[in-house]
Amino acid sequence: MWTIFYSEVGIFLAVFLAILIFLLIGFRKERKKRRKVLTFYGIASVILIIVFLLNGYGVKYYDVVTADSKLYSEKELQEDFDVLEDAICNQNPLVFVDQSELKKSFQEVRDQINHAMTQEEFYRLVNPLVVEAKCGHTNLSVSQALIENRTGKALYFPLEVKIQNNQIIVAKSYSQYDIQEGDIIRSINGNDADSIISCFYKNISHDGDNLAIAAYIASKHFGYEYFEFIEKAVSFLTMLEDADGNSYSVALDGEYIDACNTASWQLHMEEYSEVTYYDYKIEDETAFLTVRVFFEGKEKFASFLADFFKQVKEEKIENLVIDIRGNFGGSPQMSRELLSYLISEHTPYFSSKTKLPLLYRMQGLGKEITPKENHFTGNITLLIDGGVFSTAGHFAAVFQSNHLGTVEGEPTGGGYACTDGSKNITLKNTGIRLHCSQTYYEVVADENYKNSVFP
Repeated sequence: MWTIFYSEVGIFLAVFLAILIFLLIGFRKERKKRRKVLTFYGIASVILIIVFLLNGYGVKYYDVVTADSKLYSEKELQEDFDVLEDAICNQNPLVFVDQSELKKSFQEVRDQINHAMTQEEFYRLVNPLVVEAKCGHTNLSVSQALIENRTGKALYFPLEVKIQNNQIIVAKSYSQYDIQEGDIIRSINGNDADSIISCFYKNISHDGDNLAIAAYIASKHFGYEYFEFIEKAVSFLTMLEDADGNSYSVALDGEYIDACNTASWQLHMEEYSEVTYYDYKIEDETAFLTVRVFFEGKEKFASFLADFFKQVKEEKIENLVIDIRGNFGGSPQMSRELLSYLISEHTPYFSSKTKLPLLYRMQGLGKEITPKENHFTGNITLLIDGGVFSTAGHFAAVFQSNHLGTVEGEPTGGGYACTDGSKNITLKNTGIRLHCSQTYYEVVADENYKNSVFP
């Protein structure tokens, strides 16, 4: 499959336009000569573009068939590693990690790149380094070619599970295996649960030392994480323990699961592919508002909230439950919009430490939040869990710090500080993809909620 490297194409086009402008200026008085020169220039440029493309400048082809087996030379791997190191060590804000220690880790891994490797081998070597940056928005993914290579043939662990209290717990019953919801998995193919969870935490990005988002992602996408970081297996001899403490084993056949065949940051989108981003219901004297992600749905969020809170006021609802469990973030404008219906006085949002991009400043995101006319004045309960991250973590931190209501559930995966404004970089030789933070974002909140908000 073809991948376009826009930065290289951009440089080429900029040079092309600069030369063209120079020629137009230089021959503006000699029309006949100008036409000849520009014709020659046009033909030469087309030939030059073709030569550049054939040599991989601005575009590269990655063979899907050999994506899992092709060996990359030490030189090619070192070149990709240089790009990875520069992006993380020199461009990422790195606010949650000791930068000197991280650079030492990079050098230690660089020394291990002394022989040819497949893409998967290289990925598993360097991915823990990316996680060591302690930035939940900075993630490494295998190439799109490798994802396509696995389509229809990769075999994944077939049970839905959740990771809770450092245990792997079956999330629903499977009558065909006589496995009950709540049974505990002790090992898979001889890999004990502790080692599996530990490996996941080393390979799933999270902010600072807060592992809540890593546990949440591992729970939601266990099949993918096990395949990527533990082993590729055809079958899974699984040791379990039931509610009475009795041990038993089950041999499970691996299954191709399309939702598992993705990577890293893209995993989040699987959770929202078939759900409504926000909705509400009113029962008796309680209104229930669910915001699954801060993305704009079919109905604009501002209009949705205006109608909702108008109805709440007209029906004199006294209790409001806001459910943001599993909300990994999105638009800060939407977070601010919701808060404007919960506050009763002007409230700061982004702190002075945040250097907002120009577009955000133009939208007024640096200003205080003004309470809406129909802001809610009754009892508010906010439901949270480890999947609350990024903008949703900001929202929870502002909510808790301003004592807007009661917070229930589990600690969030993010707090008042995070780094994002990420850019995507493809490592040109292997095609491995990096999603790397560029900007520090901080909202005004209690210092205890930097990495997590607690019930």
